[in-house]
Amino acid sequence: VELLMNNKNKFNEEWWDKNPMTYEDWNLSENIRSSIDIDKIKKINSEYIDSNPYLNDFFKNLKNNNQENTVLDIGCGWGSSTVILSKIFKKVYSIDISAKSILAAKENIRLNGFPERVNLSKYDAEKLNFINYFDLIYSWGVIHHSYDTKKILENIYKGLKENGKCLIMIYNKNSLRYYLKGFYYLIFKFKLFSGYNLDSVQKLFTDGFYQKHYSKSELRKTLKEIGFKNISFDLTHMQKSYLPFIKKNSLIDKFLKKNFGWLLVAKFNK
Repeated sequence: VELLMNNKNKFNEEWWDKNPMTYEDWNLSENIRSSIDIDKIKKINSEYIDSNPYLNDFFKNLKNNNQENTVLDIGCGWGSSTVILSKIFKKVYSIDISAKSILAAKENIRLNGFPERVNLSKYDAEKLNFINYFDLIYSWGVIHHSYDTKKILENIYKGLKENGKCLIMIYNKNSLRYYLKGFYYLIFKFKLFSGYNLDSVQKLFTDGFYQKHYSKSELRKTLKEIGFKNISFDLTHMQKSYLPFIKKNSLIDKFLKKNFGWLLVAKFNK
């Protein structure tokens, strides 16, 4: 089992080394998408906030009400979240499975954050072994891209201090995107006849080596089994319009994002 997990995680690591989350066109070459320069870092930092409207309010509120000292950033990518967290917390531990992303994150934090507050390392969240250490653990759009998401959640529980807080964002199974795009690929692109189902077909239009989706009820059940308390959920979506034929920020667009958003945000305590 351990050998299988190590192989699966290696495939995952290789995928993210080749396909870093830089908000650039996925059709561009690996070299272009992976090249590190100041302008690209600025763009990524801007896109990280601008493309995820939920985060703007979250980080503002965190800055205004923060009383914690130590935070873990799981899946820091090119370091946009770590840059922000380093301006709020006294100590930031940031990890990512991709060595190439860590190199970019180091440069980003050197240019824009407080590097003296940051401990940055290439690390797999499924192997975390911190015990009662963090006031807050943060992970945005990451752990659904792992082989064993529940293992990461168990590690988060161990790593938090008593009453420590956690915020994660994962993909929402009860979003229109999951069903509409899923059925489109299954029926109109004939993927149903190639052995795909509604869950597995998501890989054809979603980034990552793994692309897991969870409903609120599924995630709540898992979190309760692990021992988390004060579990709450929000639904949100990317800044762009929910559907191509709907005007961005219109009433219907806001309604769909609030009730059927693709991004499921969970907040909970140890």
